[in-house]
Amino acid sequence: MPDTTSSLFPGVTVSLLAIAALVRGEAWRDPRARMVLVIAVVGAVLAFGANLPGYRWLYDHLPLLQGIRAASRFGWLTLFALPILAGFTVSVWIRRLSPSKAAALATALSIAVSIEALRAPMAFTAYEGIPKIYERIAGMPDIVLAELPFPPRTSIQDNGPSVLYAAWHLKPLLNGYSGFTPASYSKHEAIMRLFPAADSVQSLRAIGVSHVLLHKRRVAADLLKLCAESPEIVLVADQGDEVLYSLTPGGR
Repeated sequence: MPDTTSSLFPGVTVSLLAIAALVRGEAWRDPRARMVLVIAVVGAVLAFGANLPGYRWLYDHLPLLQGIRAASRFGWLTLFALPILAGFTVSVWIRRLSPSKAAALATALSIAVSIEALRAPMAFTAYEGIPKIYERIAGMPDIVLAELPFPPRTSIQDNGPSVLYAAWHLKPLLNGYSGFTPASYSKHEAIMRLFPAADSVQSLRAIGVSHVLLHKRRVAADLLKLCAESPEIVLVADQGDEVLYSLTPGGR
């Protein structure tokens, strides 16, 4: 999973310009700048969520806070406000320069901000259509699906294709990908890691999983062999790059 620890950092350029607005006084003299400063501070403080003393009381008494799934997202208010605050500094500088020098300064600052925000090279996943096996899955009643590989919590974004296909076949799926990862995910990953061992199959049955789909190119050859030889599961379909097993005795 890519590092997101700096995702709420506004950048060196914007930070220095915003600090300059505070030091030089623009952030205090102009009522518009004061309003933006308040937004920045409130966003930064509320982003601490439950770590902020008194946040629990605010959460219980302000319905707005109860609608925020991740309190850290209040930090976006700060990211919104600081560039505006920085703009007050730039505005003062530009008014003191000739038009040509002002244009040069604006261009230089734009380039600096863009370089800081650059995320390159960008990786893309080619869309190759929905595998045919999902047509069969879509037509199967009462199926609850789990897919292998089942990535660990740190690579949960690798469930993206499975979630995409689930939007087409509309069957319950054990795999998932969201900004929120429940504690049960790690438990399920541990169970799937042992598949197709008897204990793993029994645990999957206990939580309601009826079928497991393996993507051949993304799992080890040894796992494919173990599944083919396992008496705990029943082959339902082997189609293209996917092989579907039933956990129900007798198969269906």
